[in-house]
Amino acid sequence: MGIHNGSIFSRFGLRSLLGLCLVSLLLSACAEQDEIVLERAHSQQNTQKDTEEGTGGSGTVPEEEDYLYVHVCGAVKAPGLKKLPVGSRVWDALEAAEGFIEEADEDAINLAAFVQDGEKIRFPTKEERILQESRDDRIDLNAADEEALTSLPGIGSAKAAAILKYRREHNGFSSKEELLQVPGIHQALFEQIRELVKVKDEG
Repeated sequence: MGIHNGSIFSRFGLRSLLGLCLVSLLLSACAEQDEIVLERAHSQQNTQKDTEEGTGGSGTVPEEEDYLYVHVCGAVKAPGLKKLPVGSRVWDALEAAEGFIEEADEDAINLAAFVQDGEKIRFPTKEERILQESRDDRIDLNAADEEALTSLPGIGSAKAAAILKYRREHNGFSSKEELLQVPGIHQALFEQIRELVKVKDEG
């Protein structure tokens, strides 16, 4: 009787042991699977982060503050609003507009001048240059009013007011180049208007 009971116990004990082993194997397999899933999710997350940051091992995506906008018009192949990196020059604006058309006066504007955000850059044609020189309807900096000054490319009411204020405070302009001392008038803008303005008796 004792032997029979012991045999039953041994049989059930063996089954229990096998059951525990099976549960242990299943739990181990699940843990490994979870670990693999977590590793894959972590890898995908890092890949997505690198893509969003544009790193590729080389840095982050430039912010909007790293760009400026200029309006390019006149004798270029693709005029319009252009987005350029900060620190760009007139040459970069010209390239963004796909270069000169055949009729362009390529020497009219200083291509090495820096551009500023919100600037309008106009490239004239050779014909426009010739007509301008033959008519001599240039604007006299010492006689022009605000309306006449705002007819110049890149000169709005604020810059026109600055020119008039400078003229009053300095008893007029002695040369066209003196425009560069007016707040808001930088080299690239001056190159656009220098052939459109004059100072009486200066030529």
